[in-house]
Amino acid sequence: LSDDFPVIFFDAYGVLIEASSMMAPVPELLDRLRAAGKDIYVVTNDASRTPEAIAERYRDSEGRQLFSAERIISSGTVATEILADELKAKRVGYLGPPASAEIMTRAGIEALPLAEWSSVGELDALALLDDGLDSELEEVVRRLE
Repeated sequence: LSDDFPVIFFDAYGVLIEASSMMAPVPELLDRLRAAGKDIYVVTNDASRTPEAIAERYRDSEGRQLFSAERIISSGTVATEILADELKAKRVGYLGPPASAEIMTRAGIEALPLAEWSSVGELDALALLDDGLDSELEEVVRRLE
């Protein structure tokens, strides 16, 4: 099957990583695909970490890093590209961990955490970048009313 495709995208969680560790056959599979000349990328909805931090999770048993940050496509990086390139956003309110904001600030966006903005009128966009933030999300909804 892989002979037909020059580029292969892998979802991170449940495909390459299960719970907190890499699935056993992944390093060998990646080595075989690279030896066959395939371009390989990881796609993840993890917006709570930078691509560099995500890439660090992909190490084999000998400590060899299996993906570079340039091969990680996260929801945080995609959202930032849209905010910066398409929407030309300068100030974005965000809900999520500081690493979520780091991706935006690298792109020249002023990322304001929930505690630092009082109304949506002062923002160009709003980015909700992580799960498990139910109480904070309720505050965002209140501010939107």
